[in-house]
Amino acid sequence: MLKKEAATARRYNVSRWCVYDWCKRPNIERVKVHRRSRKLDWEALRKQVQQKPDALLLERAAETRKKNSTLQPKETSTEN
Repeated sequence: MLKKEAATARRYNVSRWCVYDWCKRPNIERVKVHRRSRKLDWEALRKQVQQKPDALLLERAAETRKKNSTLQPKETSTEN
């Protein structure tokens, strides 16, 4: 049985433990994963891209400035 799991893992490009987990489930159906809400305001980002398509990521971050944003620029240290 080990060869079947290994072949299935290669076919679906997943690990063998994932295949073992699938085998334990009583019902294997597809699950659609919806876009998760992360730290970005996707609608605001779309508007920025439409308005300024050539803007750099740091420029977009400066406009967005959301708390804990993944686009927030790193603080530069002036200490020597």
